[in-house]
Amino acid sequence: RLTPIYIFLITYIPSIVLFLVTARHRLPLVPFLIILASFGIVAAFRLLKEADWRKPAIAAGVVVVSAILFNTTWYAAGEDNYFQIHFNAGIRYEQLGDYTRAEQEYQLADERYPMSAALINNLAWVQTEQGRYAEADRNYHRAINIRPEYARAYGNLGLLVLKKGLTDSALTLQRTALRHYHADLATVNELCRMHLNLADLYSRMKMTDSADAHFQMALQAGPDYYPAIRQAAVWYARQGEFKRTDSLYDILIRTDDLSAGDWFNWGASKMQRQQFDQAIKMMRESLKLNPDMFQAYHSIAVAYHQSGMPRDSVIEYLDLCLGIKPDFSPAQEFKRRLGVD
Repeated sequence: RLTPIYIFLITYIPSIVLFLVTARHRLPLVPFLIILASFGIVAAFRLLKEADWRKPAIAAGVVVVSAILFNTTWYAAGEDNYFQIHFNAGIRYEQLGDYTRAEQEYQLADERYPMSAALINNLAWVQTEQGRYAEADRNYHRAINIRPEYARAYGNLGLLVLKKGLTDSALTLQRTALRHYHADLATVNELCRMHLNLADLYSRMKMTDSADAHFQMALQAGPDYYPAIRQAAVWYARQGEFKRTDSLYDILIRTDDLSAGDWFNWGASKMQRQQFDQAIKMMRESLKLNPDMFQAYHSIAVAYHQSGMPRDSVIEYLDLCLGIKPDFSPAQEFKRRLGVD
């Protein structure tokens, strides 16, 4: 009669132990265990009334030993993990852009456990964002010393040394990061970012073919990774490869993910091609999303002028530009060339 209960317990308990050891998943066991426990209590009283002490004593011994065994904390499991608490808080503040509080939380976590490469890498990153490069440099090297194969730390250190103008060192570090990338330990987006970092470095070094190769690898690794699409689109526009530029922005427009900056950059590529009508439309789209984008007003003024639009219309958009950014020298110079004070 109890076979269904035994089958349920024997099959369900391992699924919890192996996968989801949480209260809400343990709870379905309780009604069935109550049935068995109730029988055990009734049986114990019956045996005691019959003065049969042996079986209740054995059962009590099993209960006591089991209670001690299964309620003992092993390897600090279940105790307050202050390291993880502070680490998680640091990640939250970092995502909110509060780098000062993020650093404080990361340092508290570091005091609890100073051997986490991931934590130290994050600490170095927020220090970099605050412009404290010497401290960040030391911590990136700490992370690498703890985990010599930690790709993320090499990549971030490469970005840091690039800020110092050390292009060759940055290239070596980014190559090292790519060499240590492991799909099981990182995300595809990280692989895309590594290729983008290398593409940027090769672009700075005027190594166009190498830059192109890494842009292609970034797009292949993450065809839906929008930062790669954006960065590649701008780069291809600078190279005059406008078909690639348009195809990349077409991907973004299909996902309705074009930002004000995307519309502006796409419009700028149309300006390069002297496709002024399309450029003006795109600049207007950028202004819908960000009315303070003064460069878009300037670009419309230039497009109007190149298209032969009335001088007053050109000046109107230059004034809109200078109303937001009074010291924007291209607009000031343009007005002077038009003979306007």
